[in-house]
Amino acid sequence: MAEQLSKSINFCRDIEIGAKGMSLQTLASISKVLKLSLDNIVFGISPSGDVEPLVLMLESCNPEKSKYVEEIVKTLLLALE
Repeated sequence: MAEQLSKSINFCRDIEIGAKGMSLQTLASISKVLKLSLDNIVFGISPSGDVEPLVLMLESCNPEKSKYVEEIVKTLLLALE
């Protein structure tokens, strides 16, 4: 995780044990790396029907992959009707 955040292992450990705080930017980066909503990280709650994990996955796709994902989702939704 430290590598994905471009932070040191010691910094991540210090955050985890509460020895250091972090910026909002770092918190947002952790949210993306862990594919968790900020509500889940900060408050420990995940609303039912939470689509944020899907949104985070889609944001990580390049434009070419996004087109394929969109077509797959459309096909899946039509099949489920």
